[in-house]
Amino acid sequence: MKINWKYAMSGLLAILGFGSCDKEGPIFGGGGGLCMYGQPHANYKFLGDVKDETGEAIPGIRVVFFPEEDKPSYVNDTLYTDQAGHFEKDQLKYSWPDEARTAKVKFEDVDGDANGRFETKIVKRDGLTVKQTKKTDDAWYKGDFTIETKAVLKKEQ
Repeated sequence: MKINWKYAMSGLLAILGFGSCDKEGPIFGGGGGLCMYGQPHANYKFLGDVKDETGEAIPGIRVVFFPEEDKPSYVNDTLYTDQAGHFEKDQLKYSWPDEARTAKVKFEDVDGDANGRFETKIVKRDGLTVKQTKKTDDAWYKGDFTIETKAVLKKEQ
């Protein structure tokens, strides 16, 4: 049995992922087309404030950031408001840059009567301010972003 090495090597390169490079790239003798492995990513800073209807800060509120509104996620970030009703995190755990477009934030009173009882509130994407603070490198790194929101919670009846 005679082995055609050209086809055998093509098959091996395809298994190793080299077939994902474009035909203009360096492997196929073209001049461009950089092959890259990984996934797009971005850095996020998430911050905001929680107050009651009278404008008083509410400490001890659990703030959960859901990167995708309609999908359960294993990478939800949970924060708690401080004495000034402020929450902040420099780096969210997920990395897809487009997830902030469909995100939601859940504000939930979890400390019982300690700071009063408040209704749970969900803020969807239109209640989030997303600003790009550092530009993309036009490759996998999509830049730095700040996601900010403010919530006003109603007292439970």
